Amino acid sequence: MLNRRTLLTGTAGFAVMGLALGKAVAASLSGIEKASMRGSINATELGVQPGTSDDQSKAFAKLLRDANARDMPVFLPPGTYVVSNLSLPGRVRLSGVPGATRVVYGGDGHLFMAEQADHIELSGLVFDGSNRTMGDYTQGLLDLRRIAHLAIDNCQITGSGKNGLALEHAIGRIERSEISGAADAGIYSVEAGGLSITGNTVSDCANGGILVHRWQVAEDGTMVTGNRVQRIQARSGGTGQNGNGINAFRAGNVVISGNIVSDCAFSAIRANSASNLQISGNTCSRSGETAVYSEFSFEGAIISNNIVDGAANGISIVNFNEGGRMGVCSATSCAICRPAVPTPPTRRDLASASALRPTPPFPTTSSRTRRFMACRSAGVPTCAMSSLRATSSARPEPASSCPWSRVPARRSFQTISSTARSTVRLSASVGPSPQRATSPRQTIPAMRI
Repeated sequence: MLNRRTLLTGTAGFAVMGLALGKAVAASLSGIEKASMRGSINATELGVQPGTSDDQSKAFAKLLRDANARDMPVFLPPGTYVVSNLSLPGRVRLSGVPGATRVVYGGDGHLFMAEQADHIELSGLVFDGSNRTMGDYTQGLLDLRRIAHLAIDNCQITGSGKNGLALEHAIGRIERSEISGAADAGIYSVEAGGLSITGNTVSDCANGGILVHRWQVAEDGTMVTGNRVQRIQARSGGTGQNGNGINAFRAGNVVISGNIVSDCAFSAIRANSASNLQISGNTCSRSGETAVYSEFSFEGAIISNNIVDGAANGISIVNFNEGGRMGVCSATSCAICRPAVPTPPTRRDLASASALRPTPPFPTTSSRTRRFMACRSAGVPTCAMSSLRATSSARPEPASSCPWSRVPARRSFQTISSTARSTVRLSASVGPSPQRATSPRQTIPAMRI
């Protein structure tokens, strides 16, 4: 008689037989067929082994060619893969374990290069340039040109000998990735056709953060939103072409919004000859020069709802004689640093400055006027001298009531509203602004009474 116990015993036997048969069949399949059952190719089953110090460029190149022929994704298990001089085929989908799968540049040329590719997708990978020198022909650790569809997601790019990520004629998205320690710029894009750069962290790069450039003035359409850019230097020098957090050059229809940019040698956001530009909702902190710049032959620039905290100048829309027009700046809060050292000079400093720069004898007048003359001879900013000139009392004030003792030593705060835009400098000068600091470390002495 058939009961429930008999039925379960029989079906359990069939299940064990099926499992054993499945293992036997799987063992007889080749590596790529087993990977096909999982939906991707496992690199270790095709000869690419993680954690070895040997260069695996040949095996890695064969793996990518096989994946391209089958139009299948490739999975890299955790570990280190030393490769170099790899040319990516037309269709590549390469993924790994975020933070654990490391592709290390072995030197003598480039790491990854692709040209005229249909689909390039990289996710969950760490690309380490090891600060090795790169060939003159390559522009970055990842050099990708003429890519119809590009997707770089949740990757790390570090230690590049040139740009971290160099793109040319690319369409697609770069998101949730970290780029750091590049010898030039973190992300360099030229001649893009609708690129989205979103949610990335770019830090500690030698000459630039995120660069959106074109060879000729034209529509670009790149969106730079929600990124963190910090500690950008200007090791190659210049008067503004280096040392910027986000830079748009000749690129039209670019949107720069919602970014947090800090500690840049020159500008947090700089746009040169970029038309139909929107710079909105950004936080710019501790810029070495002008925080937000829009200059030269632009036609249409909207700068709104930004926060500037610490800069030699707040916002500049300049060089209208080069064709610039239709610029709007509104609803921006600026806390602009004085171009001054944090510690005011002592009386000995003032005496030394007077000895180096002789001044006429002081007339017999109030001590406040004498202090004003000493300030002028020492090169103290006019804003500080005007605060001294405003008081007509001949009796000297104690140090606690001095106007400079009531103002923070490093910065004065100013709020620019949509109706009070007079604090934004609009100039028709050619070349660098006369108020521009020649160096991020340029200082003008303050005064201590």
